[in-house]
Amino acid sequence: MSDIAANMKAMCKLLEGDGHMTPIATRQILSVVERWETTPRTVTTVEELDALPARTLIREYDGFRRLKEINGMWLLCIQSGGIGESDEIVLPATILYVPEVPSD
Repeated sequence: MSDIAANMKAMCKLLEGDGHMTPIATRQILSVVERWETTPRTVTTVEELDALPARTLIREYDGFRRLKEINGMWLLCIQSGGIGESDEIVLPATILYVPEVPSD
């Protein structure tokens, strides 16, 4: 378990013990933390971006973060929002989070 995951687990347990968080919320947070990219990967092509599942979070080369929507578009994670296609992303981009994809 990474240091980040261990710290998040400890913090969740404290909040849960104080009655500020339910065990269900703790499990949800920890499941996200465990899937967080501890060694970020870099994508360098539009094809690699297109292959990522919905709800993947990336950081573009210029520092902006984008979240992949279900329709395949990338939501710019700033207050004004904005969406774009894979070929509009400044590469290389670093993958910060990849959601768990259920297997069929």
